[in-house]
Amino acid sequence: MCKGIDKNITLVPSADLPIAVELSDIQQQMIELKTLVQVQSDVATAATAAMKLAMDAEINLIRKQADVSKAAMVAEINLVRKQVDVEKAATAAMKVTMEAEINLVRKQVDVEKAATAAMKVAIEAEINLVRKQADATIKNLEVKIKDLEIQLALMKMNQQMIYLKDQEKSNIISEKF
Repeated sequence: MCKGIDKNITLVPSADLPIAVELSDIQQQMIELKTLVQVQSDVATAATAAMKLAMDAEINLIRKQADVSKAAMVAEINLVRKQVDVEKAATAAMKVTMEAEINLVRKQVDVEKAATAAMKVAIEAEINLVRKQADATIKNLEVKIKDLEIQLALMKMNQQMIYLKDQEKSNIISEKF
């Protein structure tokens, strides 16, 4: 004699496990992608800092060159003072040379600044591109997750309906006996 529901019936899991595994894999990929974007951002920051250090070193070298030139000018002025007849001509020549050298140094500094700024813009553009690509990938993964969640919900509903039909059959059978 059968009464009620057989308590020994076990439901066999459907495709829930592969979907859960795939959801876990997608979540892991999203974490790895966010980590990759952070690493690329850190690399770009380090590259910008390295460019600044290189520019500072070059500016210091230019300053040392200017100091050497200045020392040479002082020595030459002392020599010119001893040679009173050539003093005005030598001083004028040194002034022109020094101004030309100062203008050259200024142009070199301006070129370095422009190069650094251009490099910074390029690095920022690359970072933004990587971020946009990462955002697009994340959005695609989120859409895929939603789709898989919907599929999982439908499977669970289908499994519940099968269970309810089996229960209904069991009740009909038990009512006949």
